[in-house]
Amino acid sequence: MPSEVRHVFFTASEIKWALVKYLSLKKTPIRFEDILAIKIAEKPEIGVGLKVENASYDVPKWMKFSKADVAGALLVYCRDKKIPIPRKSLKILNVDEGQLFMTMVYDENLDLIKNGMKMVPNALKKLVPA
Repeated sequence: MPSEVRHVFFTASEIKWALVKYLSLKKTPIRFEDILAIKIAEKPEIGVGLKVENASYDVPKWMKFSKADVAGALLVYCRDKKIPIPRKSLKILNVDEGQLFMTMVYDENLDLIKNGMKMVPNALKKLVPA
């Protein structure tokens, strides 16, 4: 059976829209227009910060999003934009030179779930950035 490795790259604007939608689903909405800046962190762990200006704040504040929050927001964004994402694929967030992207690995012959943890099989480690 064939396997598939796909990389989906996201612009800063797409990441902002994804997080705005994600926050609206979490019942803490912000407006896209209120976002003054975006910062993509690579180390110590991947995450995103949004500098948000709002009438209820005295000064703009930074909202920080964990890797899990960002991944969830991007998956919702992909669903809304009809970007195909294999449901059973291993999904990995990556940052390269400030560019955020999601790598999806699918192969129905590989056991990607082991001991309750998603693992990248040795054969795919060359294809999937760590």
